[in-house]
Amino acid sequence: VILARRIAAFVQWGLRARLAIPSRGGRPMQARDVMILVRRRGKLFEAIIRALKGASGVEVAGADRLVVADHIAALDLMALGDALLSPDDDLALAAALKSPLFGLTDDDLMEICPPRTGRLRAALAAHPRFVEIGRRLEGWEAEARLKRPFDFYARLLGRDGGRRAILARLGSEAGDVLDEFMALARTYEASEPATLAGFLAFLRRGGAETKRDMESGRDEVRVMTVHGAKGLEAPVVILADTVSVPSARLPGGLLSVPDSDGALVPVLAGRRDQDPAALALARQEAEAREEQEYRRLLYVALTRAEDALLVCGAETRAAAADKPHARDEGCWYDLVADALTPEGVEVPVSYCDRPVLRWRRPDAFPSSDVVTMAPAVADHAP
Repeated sequence: VILARRIAAFVQWGLRARLAIPSRGGRPMQARDVMILVRRRGKLFEAIIRALKGASGVEVAGADRLVVADHIAALDLMALGDALLSPDDDLALAAALKSPLFGLTDDDLMEICPPRTGRLRAALAAHPRFVEIGRRLEGWEAEARLKRPFDFYARLLGRDGGRRAILARLGSEAGDVLDEFMALARTYEASEPATLAGFLAFLRRGGAETKRDMESGRDEVRVMTVHGAKGLEAPVVILADTVSVPSARLPGGLLSVPDSDGALVPVLAGRRDQDPAALALARQEAEAREEQEYRRLLYVALTRAEDALLVCGAETRAAAADKPHARDEGCWYDLVADALTPEGVEVPVSYCDRPVLRWRRPDAFPSSDVVTMAPAVADHAP
């Protein structure tokens, strides 16, 4: 979270300071000039998008690839659909009741569920505090059976305030999920019978992954994986996920070991200290291939920058007693730092509460109103 906030602060500072962009004729920096790269989508990826969206004056494109059905906002809408289609599905209804659409708490459910003698829907209708929820469910159930999925969810999110309630609890990033959810409803209706049950099945069987066009030219900061950035460039590139090293991937826990004829035989890999010689050699070769791919990916990341490159990282665990840091040995951050530190200059900056190591030019980024900055700038600070 700290790193995500620092990245957002830098972008916000750059826009306000009107940093000059040499590759764009020295014009002031715009949001579209910034590309933020990570190795994989995870907590840091989501935290960066959240921090950028919370920064005043910064537009962000959101995730480059969105698995709609995995997001809590979509899961809440799907749970409601299940409950409306199957009134006996108390578990789905309970999940929907705890969503922002209804806002019930665990205490509310404990008040209703244990004493009930029948279905949860009936208990809601009979409880004086929740009669209105029962009526709302009846209305939505009638619409769900008569209307197309897009029309039903459009009314739920718009007319009935569902979108407003979801954004109020989950934050503005949930808006991207809701937009893609509705777009998928349109896509589904164009090729399949327009039923709510069919649409929910469509989402769950893997038809819910959406890839955004990150070359659309909109004035937005792009946040994406290094793999997704292949073929793209930006004046300012921020490499955020740099302090960890991937472990060798063993599909199914298997290693390919050559037999006496040279044919590869899959062998189940156990503990490293119990490897026989052939398996140990195969493990070393797999790790070497993984390291080579890791370094090739770093090259891809570094060459996305046209004017300025910022390398940073977040150490998420405490350092060992015999080490000054908690970074993995051979990580991207260390590879870059080892190469640039001898020629770098440590300088304080206004967008971070600690100095950064700047390579090539120790002075700050100039404003477009002053002078065009020289290319090849690298800042790196964990």
